Amino acid sequence: MWALSWLQIGILTVFCLPVGEKAEKQLLGLQKHPDFGKRIRTLINGDVEKRKDKITINCIHLSDFDLFSRQALEKFMNMEGIHFISTPPVSILQEQVRQHLGPSYHWHTFRHTSLGGLTGARVGIGWSGLPKEISTESFKYPRRPLDRFLEPAVRLCAWRTSIDGRTDCWYPSRGDAKPYPWPFEGSPQWVDTFSVYFGKNIQRPFTTKERCQLIDLRHDWEPLLEEIWSWDSGRVVPMRFYIEFIMSLVTKFHDLTNHKGQKKSLKDFSNKLDWGRTRAPWVGHTQEVPNSEIECIRYFGWVWGPTDTKEVSVACKGDDAQVDVKLWAVGGNEPGFESARQVLRVFLWRIWFRHLYQSSTLWLKTNYNELNRIAVIDCLLRYGQSDWWNWSQGSRLLFWRWPPIWFEEARDGARGFHYSQPRPQFRFPQVPLKEEWIIEKDKEKLAKLIRREYITPGYCRLTVPRFPVPKGTDDI
Repeated sequence: MWALSWLQIGILTVFCLPVGEKAEKQLLGLQKHPDFGKRIRTLINGDVEKRKDKITINCIHLSDFDLFSRQALEKFMNMEGIHFISTPPVSILQEQVRQHLGPSYHWHTFRHTSLGGLTGARVGIGWSGLPKEISTESFKYPRRPLDRFLEPAVRLCAWRTSIDGRTDCWYPSRGDAKPYPWPFEGSPQWVDTFSVYFGKNIQRPFTTKERCQLIDLRHDWEPLLEEIWSWDSGRVVPMRFYIEFIMSLVTKFHDLTNHKGQKKSLKDFSNKLDWGRTRAPWVGHTQEVPNSEIECIRYFGWVWGPTDTKEVSVACKGDDAQVDVKLWAVGGNEPGFESARQVLRVFLWRIWFRHLYQSSTLWLKTNYNELNRIAVIDCLLRYGQSDWWNWSQGSRLLFWRWPPIWFEEARDGARGFHYSQPRPQFRFPQVPLKEEWIIEKDKEKLAKLIRREYITPGYCRLTVPRFPVPKGTDDI
């Protein structure tokens, strides 16, 4: 996980020295992954190339302080450069490790929940070769709601109703819910969560994406999940521990690598950074980091999609563009899989619409009046002509589900407010259009708004100018 963390924040190459058969097997799995094949380097003789303009940072994780770990630790201590070491929160183990390393190492204990993580993991990280001071304020995050990280849908092929009272189920939606237990050996493989299709809580197995989130692993690294999850009897350290620790020390790294003789205050240097704008260069990018200075490599939350980019995407999508179903290909793309998924989508949509119809008509029986009746019928007509992906005839708020204070606005629309009374009649001149394809697209847009009854016939005394803006080369 140390290696994956360095790769995640944008380091182009990581050198690894495997100690033992399990480590060799793990690194072999990493090297076979397309994102890591050219970025993981295995050292056979244990020697790292020495370069004057580079700083070597040595990282190790100890889960057992046995004879094997002592040998690895001795070799680790003899390496030149900065040293990072992590251990689980076993008091005897940490005491022995700290005594063995001596007073030159500084320590801090991290909690996964304090970092915004989902598990109860707690890890001690020590370092040597950097200043002792480390800001603990940067490690306090709002606790992530446990029930909200779960996918609201459920794959019916993997679901079955479980027996009540089973001990291998996790209940994150309860008020007294605890974080997911760590180490993961013996942890629940099932979860109790709400289903949008059945309208109630069900128990189902964890999805692969959810298990990736538990250890802060990107979803497109899924092929590595089984090996990582079982590593060292389920004691794998969630990646966010290491990334947050590394990013808390970026200014100190820069201070060490700035050999131009200009002394800068770390506080002044940090204030110049726009920490909220630039994302880390995600693994899989072929282009190099535009600015190689490490302070620009900023860990920005955690995004699970496989199409993440360094900056927030500004690409435009045509209104009538087809849905890229490959992004939703749960289970793979074998022959017949997409057809089966489409059958499931139609089946689940029908269950959803039946539930919507029953709930709306039941509500209308006890809240009947003409305005409510017309509005409910309009909602059902619009939603009945939708499908899994699109609102073909537009959408409308399901007003009967709204709190009473907003009920009328949800049903009838929000009122417009003005600083003064508008003129009795005023018309703005329309912007003239010249290009033929823009005129046709403009007509299509207007026809869609009329077809969906967002614009209806009637007297209008005030108009506002409307004009098309090209979006790409074939849309507006």
